[in-house]
Amino acid sequence: MIDDNIKGRIEQLDKNDAQAMIKIIYGFVETAMTGNVGDKMKLDCLDRISNFHNSISDLKESTN
Repeated sequence: MIDDNIKGRIEQLDKNDAQAMIKIIYGFVETAMTGNVGDKMKLDCLDRISNFHNSISDLKESTN
Protein backbone atom coordinates (compact mmCIF):
# COMPACT_ATOMS: atom_id res chain seq x y z
CA MET A 1 0.00 0.00 0.00
CA ILE A 2 1.26 3.47 -0.83
CA ASP A 3 1.87 5.78 2.10
CA ASP A 4 -0.72 8.60 2.12
CA ASN A 5 2.02 11.26 2.04
CA ILE A 6 3.67 9.67 -1.00
CA LYS A 7 0.30 9.17 -2.69
CA GLY A 8 -0.49 12.87 -2.20
CA ARG A 9 2.86 13.91 -3.65
CA ILE A 10 2.31 11.72 -6.71
CA GLU A 11 -1.16 13.18 -7.25
CA GLN A 12 0.33 16.70 -7.27
CA LEU A 13 2.51 15.94 -10.31
CA ASP A 14 1.42 17.63 -13.51
CA LYS A 15 1.26 15.72 -16.80
CA ASN A 16 4.77 16.67 -17.94
CA ASP A 17 6.38 15.71 -14.63
CA ALA A 18 4.45 12.44 -14.50
CA GLN A 19 5.46 11.52 -18.06
CA ALA A 20 9.10 12.37 -17.39
CA MET A 21 9.08 10.33 -14.20
CA ILE A 22 7.57 7.30 -15.96
CA LYS A 23 10.21 7.49 -18.73
CA ILE A 24 13.04 7.64 -16.21
CA ILE A 25 11.55 4.83 -14.10
CA TYR A 26 11.15 2.71 -17.24
CA GLY A 27 14.80 3.30 -18.12
CA PHE A 28 15.98 2.25 -14.66
CA VAL A 29 13.74 -0.84 -14.61
CA GLU A 30 14.78 -1.83 -18.13
CA THR A 31 18.45 -1.53 -17.18
CA ALA A 32 18.00 -3.50 -13.97
CA MET A 33 16.01 -6.28 -15.63
CA THR A 34 17.78 -6.73 -18.98
CA GLY A 35 21.28 -5.50 -18.30
CA ASN A 36 24.12 -7.57 -16.96
CA VAL A 37 23.87 -6.04 -13.50
CA GLY A 38 23.99 -7.45 -10.03
CA ASP A 39 21.73 -6.97 -7.05
CA LYS A 40 23.63 -3.83 -5.99
CA MET A 41 22.75 -2.14 -9.29
CA LYS A 42 19.10 -3.17 -8.94
CA LEU A 43 18.97 -1.63 -5.47
CA ASP A 44 20.72 1.47 -6.81
CA CYS A 45 18.00 1.78 -9.48
CA LEU A 46 15.31 1.67 -6.81
CA ASP A 47 17.13 4.33 -4.78
CA ARG A 48 17.43 6.56 -7.85
CA ILE A 49 13.73 6.23 -8.60
CA SER A 50 12.87 7.19 -5.02
CA ASN A 51 15.30 10.12 -5.02
CA PHE A 52 13.99 11.33 -8.37
CA HIS A 53 10.42 11.37 -7.10
CA ASN A 54 11.47 13.24 -3.95
CA SER A 55 13.36 15.85 -5.96
CA ILE A 56 10.32 16.57 -8.15
CA SER A 57 8.06 16.84 -5.13
CA ASP A 58 10.52 19.07 -3.27
CA LEU A 59 10.88 21.33 -6.32
CA LYS A 60 7.10 21.62 -6.65
CA GLU A 61 6.73 22.52 -2.96
CA SER A 62 9.43 25.20 -3.18
CA THR A 63 7.78 26.88 -6.19
CA ASN A 64 4.24 26.92 -4.74
